[in-house]
Amino acid sequence: MENKKVVNRLFKIFMLILSTIYLALFIANNTGYYSFSLRNKKELTDKQIIKFEEDVKNGVEIDMNEYLALDTISYQNNISKLGYNISSLVENIVKVSVYKIFDFFSDTLEKG
Repeated sequence: MENKKVVNRLFKIFMLILSTIYLALFIANNTGYYSFSLRNKKELTDKQIIKFEEDVKNGVEIDMNEYLALDTISYQNNISKLGYNISSLVENIVKVSVYKIFDFFSDTLEKG
């Protein structure tokens, strides 16, 4: 009887963790970050096409690498590095925890 209570409690905790992860991913997806980055790429492409067409019209020598080069700005600083390190740590903890939970459930099911 007590073993069932432990399994039920662990199952509820596991489902709560999965729900939290799902909710976090859902919110991240709906904030529009991906759409924003795609729109910026499209705007850059449109600008490069206009520049290419003007250079063709003016008879300028064309180098395709000049139009395909992407200017990227690095926003990396100590805070973002710390955030990345914390994120990696949390990822490893969650991964190990999930493996241990599944091992526990498989052992419990094999015994029970």
